[in-house]
Amino acid sequence: MDLRLSIGTEGILGLRKVKTDALPTTAYLMLGCRCSNGCMFCPQSNTSRAKENLLSRVVWNKPLQNIWPMIENEFAKGKIQRSCIQVVNKPGIFKILTQEIEMARAYTGVPLCVSGGTGSLEDIDELIGLGVDRVTIALDAGTPEIYRKIKGQDFLKRLELLKKGAEKYPGRIGTHLIVGLGETEEEMIEMIQEMYDRRITAALFAFTPIKGTLMEQMPQPPIDSYRRVRIAHYLIKQKMCRKEDMGFESGRIISLHRPFHQIRELLADGSAFLTSGCPGCNRPYYNEKPGTVLYNYPRKMTREEIERAIEEAGIG
Repeated sequence: MDLRLSIGTEGILGLRKVKTDALPTTAYLMLGCRCSNGCMFCPQSNTSRAKENLLSRVVWNKPLQNIWPMIENEFAKGKIQRSCIQVVNKPGIFKILTQEIEMARAYTGVPLCVSGGTGSLEDIDELIGLGVDRVTIALDAGTPEIYRKIKGQDFLKRLELLKKGAEKYPGRIGTHLIVGLGETEEEMIEMIQEMYDRRITAALFAFTPIKGTLMEQMPQPPIDSYRRVRIAHYLIKQKMCRKEDMGFESGRIISLHRPFHQIRELLADGSAFLTSGCPGCNRPYYNEKPGTVLYNYPRKMTREEIERAIEEAGIG
């Protein structure tokens, strides 16, 4: 099986020169290639014609050496805060994953997250027992209907595994949610609220069309809609507001039950618009090309960027 590094991670480890205004603060690795699943949006899907070295819009390359000592070195310098192994689902992948984790632990004590590769509570037990800091089980879709249509799998089974994992390991289980797969803002925010009620960390992505996938012609979500969901996500996560406190019209957020000047104050530091997920995860340019509108900011925002993001949300 392949172990690959995101191109940004190659940059932070000094393996490649990368021109960017934001290098990753997590070392991102991908284990496996060409998934057994048929998720319609994913370039690793068994339905995809995309290049095999893509995940989202990011390029992943095979390292020519053991990279764990290098990750430990950058962690010691404070340049990265954690590592994350993103696992492509294939037969036998879990055993290979555990072997890779044992290799990692032999060289580094950097906090390690595993995203994917788990199909049971016993799998989660084993990963935690090996020293994994956090386990992420992606839902992606905000509703059962969209999950079945786009991922072709059993939503309730996946949700139940998330719940059981969070009950046993509170604060150490996360999920991914992709905005723009066909759900309303209200439906996505209802799912976000449920996740945080269960102490499940929800990382938000914007749908990104990738050439060669079955959804390559579908557009990204409108930036105003994504900004509103991001703001709602932030307020829920910080326990400043709940879904039932918000106002909706035809599935769109129209109010947050706070005066707009208070909303501006809550959003003034820009945290609502930064990449969400595990601590130390900034995922530069997973959803957009450099130089275009940023759906998730991977770095500290300027005052002008914060003001523009608030205005783009169109709330108030």
